[in-house]
Amino acid sequence: MSWTPESILAGAPNARDLGGMPGAGGRRVKYRRVIRSGPINEITPKDAEFLKDIGLHTVADFRTDWEKLGKEDEILDGVEYVDCPMIEVRADGITRRPPTDLDSMAKLYTMSAADINRHRGGGETLMRGMYTALASGEYSIRHYRQFFRLLLDNDSGAVLYHCTMGKDRVGAGTAFLLTALGVPREYITEDYMYTKARLGGRTAALLDRCRAYTDDPDILETIRAMDTVDESYIGAVYAVMDSCGSPEGYLRDKLELAPEDVSRLRELYLD
Repeated sequence: MSWTPESILAGAPNARDLGGMPGAGGRRVKYRRVIRSGPINEITPKDAEFLKDIGLHTVADFRTDWEKLGKEDEILDGVEYVDCPMIEVRADGITRRPPTDLDSMAKLYTMSAADINRHRGGGETLMRGMYTALASGEYSIRHYRQFFRLLLDNDSGAVLYHCTMGKDRVGAGTAFLLTALGVPREYITEDYMYTKARLGGRTAALLDRCRAYTDDPDILETIRAMDTVDESYIGAVYAVMDSCGSPEGYLRDKLELAPEDVSRLRELYLD
């Protein structure tokens, strides 16, 4: 497989339809039913028309309230918007809005990366730990269960789910969903890694801007590691799933998907 999904939303470059991926029993994921994405606060009128045409029914927002400030979802008529935060963030002491431009983001990343290198083992270690937490932490698991309830209740139309970049929280959630649909792991990984093709230019631009604040190669490497995807990151999710005896055991024991739930998901989302 060479995964080159259609670019469907001009204002959300990391959005992609999971339709066409091979699933259980020789079936394929239905088109226009599940869309993974980054933020949708800058979608164009043409994007909005496309989402209306495919019958967008539900938007699941995986971000924290703080991340939404200044980047709230574009609200479309007739669509249900559901808060489904995958990371617990305490608001104590947070008084500033999150960065909204490349320069302020570069400043924040540069300061954060220096601290991460000193105290948390560097960017790749941090990211692998975060993915492990997404797959094993009770707070995250509770909200992934909520996400699956939305999918199970969606008889028709499309579900779009997103986070700040559409790579980490969405990446783990997509791995869970595609596993439930019987998509082989190599295809799940290929879809996950496709984010690098979609957002590689953004990462390069961020690193260029960060060089205005540091020339430390270790800091720049940590920034790169945090702003991209890597097979070892999604591999941390697989490791948690496999620790339950099998991916199916993880779906059953952690996400509380009974066999009949998995069967319904396949009926709803596979051709």
